[in-house]
Amino acid sequence: MAMTFVGCIIQGVEGCGLGDERSISSRVAFQNFEESWREPQQSRPSSGGSGSQSSISLSDWRKNNQVVKEVVGDVLGYEGRRILKHCHQLQAENALLKAEIEGLREAARIEKKRKKPRKALFRELRGEEGNAAIFFSPAKISAAHELQAQKTKEEEKAQAQKEQGTLQRQQRKEEQAELRRAAAAARLEKREKLALERAQKQVQKEEAITQRLASLQHSNQQKAAAKNRRKKP
Repeated sequence: MAMTFVGCIIQGVEGCGLGDERSISSRVAFQNFEESWREPQQSRPSSGGSGSQSSISLSDWRKNNQVVKEVVGDVLGYEGRRILKHCHQLQAENALLKAEIEGLREAARIEKKRKKPRKALFRELRGEEGNAAIFFSPAKISAAHELQAQKTKEEEKAQAQKEQGTLQRQQRKEEQAELRRAAAAARLEKREKLALERAQKQVQKEEAITQRLASLQHSNQQKAAAKNRRKKP
């Protein structure tokens, strides 16, 4: 995961059109981050039950994101923040896919439970003595059919309610995950917009200072030239 995460960011940085010096600096910074990040990840135990490699939790993702920001500093700039935003979106999509897979597994488990063997009709026709002879009268057969149908209907109703509750809980989880993802993306976009506005204001401020200095220098030069002309006989 560390190699893939770091490699994707480095490729994204190099594909953003940054200069050679900044590209080399970003690669060195990410390689340093990778060395410091790989060891604790290798010591983490893999998650059981799913059979897959250990995944990054939400808290670990936030910690890793903070480490990335501290390592790269001002190397990436606006282009780097765009790459990090894309990584956040991929992480959110990955979480939604995992939730969907868990929902499908739960549905398959419920469907498997539904396929239970049907109870034998003779069990409903036995006498009070248990092993006594069974009299197959039309009334008893009809009553047994009705009782079995009623039990089956009640079981199906209870199972349907359980499935409905499971689907509703899964839907709420997906909606909450989508809301969190959208809110995080909106916050990140707002921070990037504010950072860009501050950078633009700083550039405008520096340009205004440069213009004032140039104007002042030009005015001083004109005054000096006029003074020299007055001194000449």
